[in-house]
Amino acid sequence: MSRPQSPPSPVHPAPNEEIKPGSLPTTQLQNDDLDLNPDLYDDTNDQPSLTTEDKQDEANYDTVMSQVSQSHEFDKVDLQNLQQITLPFNEGFQLFKSSFESYPSTSPISSDQKSKFINYIDDQLLQIQRKFIKQQSTNEVIYPFGVLIQNLDAIFDIIWISICHKQRLFGQEEYYIKIMGDLEDYVAHYSTTTTTIFEETWQLNSQNEPIMQVDFTKIVAVCKFLQKLDLQLSLLIDGYAEDNDDQGGKTQRLNETQKVRLNMLVQRLRLRIIEGFEKVALSAQRNGLRDVLEVEATRIFEGVLERLL
Repeated sequence: MSRPQSPPSPVHPAPNEEIKPGSLPTTQLQNDDLDLNPDLYDDTNDQPSLTTEDKQDEANYDTVMSQVSQSHEFDKVDLQNLQQITLPFNEGFQLFKSSFESYPSTSPISSDQKSKFINYIDDQLLQIQRKFIKQQSTNEVIYPFGVLIQNLDAIFDIIWISICHKQRLFGQEEYYIKIMGDLEDYVAHYSTTTTTIFEETWQLNSQNEPIMQVDFTKIVAVCKFLQKLDLQLSLLIDGYAEDNDDQGGKTQRLNETQKVRLNMLVQRLRLRIIEGFEKVALSAQRNGLRDVLEVEATRIFEGVLERLL
C-alpha cells in the first residue's frame, strides 16, 4: 500500500514578512484537525503549554525547587548542599529514551493535518520573532529571555509529541535546526544588553559595593530548557524505527547535511551560553553558585556534541 506523500517543509518567514491570513489556522488546532495530544492546548490561552513536567527530571527538579523560598530570593537557596540542577546526560537520556519508546503507537496523520501543523508552528515562531524585534528596539525589558524560552519550550513540546508517534519525519528536524539558529541570535542579543539570559541585576550594599542579585528559578529554567533540547536532539541524531505495520520500519534521523548544520550551530551557541554562565559565576558572592554553574556548563549540549564531534 502506498503512503501519501508528505508535504515539504515550508520556507520560514523572515522577521518582518507577513504570511497570508488564509493560510493559517484562525483558532487553536482542534482535535479533529490534528489530535497530537488533547491535553496540550488551553482554551483560554493562545500559547500552547504542557500541564506536567517531564518524567525524566521531575524528581531532580522538585529537589531543587524545594530549596527555593516562596519569595524566590537567591540567598534562600542552600547552594552548599546543591550540586547540580539537571541530571547527568547519560542518566537523563536513558530515562528520556525509555519514555519515548513507551509512547503509544497511533495512526499516521494525514497530509492535511501535516500542513495545518506546519502552518501552526510557523505562526507561533513568527509571534516570538515579532516580540523579539520589539525587544531589540527598546532598552526596556519587555520580553525577558526567560519568557522567550518558555514560549520556545511550548513549541518544542508540540513538535516532540508529533515525533513521539514514531512516524516518518515531515520537517520536524528542520524546525529544530531553524530554531537553533534563531536561538543563537536571541542569546547574542541578551548577552550584549542589560537584558541577560539569567536576568541578573546589580545593587549596592551597605559598603557601596555592587552586589549581583539573581533569581535562582531563572537559572533552573535555563538549565532545564537546555538539557531538554539536548535530549531531544540527541535522540533525533541516533534515530528511531518508523512505526509501520505494512513494511519494515525505516530509521528516521537527521541526515548528514543536517548534522553538519546542527554541529556548527550548537558549537557557536554553546560558546555564547557559556559566556553568560561565566559572567554570573565570576560575580557570584557564594562559592556554591559557581560550583553549580560550572557543573551545568559542562552539560550544555553534551549529548549532541558527543554524537557529532
